[in-house]
Amino acid sequence: MRVILNGKVICDSKAIYDQEVGTNVDGERWETITTYEPCLGPIKTKVGDKLQISSDYDVRKHRL
Repeated sequence: MRVILNGKVICDSKAIYDQEVGTNVDGERWETITTYEPCLGPIKTKVGDKLQISSDYDVRKHRL
């Protein structure tokens, strides 16, 4: 997950997967997201700033 402020990435938080906590589907263990790396510190914004959150999910590597 990325936090973007005025077009600049200010935090790139990586997902942490765990197969032990994952789902068992037809006898196969799937990894699931258990947490994310935290963004450090507060995000300072002011009136007129554009704040976005963007995320990608690799469905080939981590099936749904």
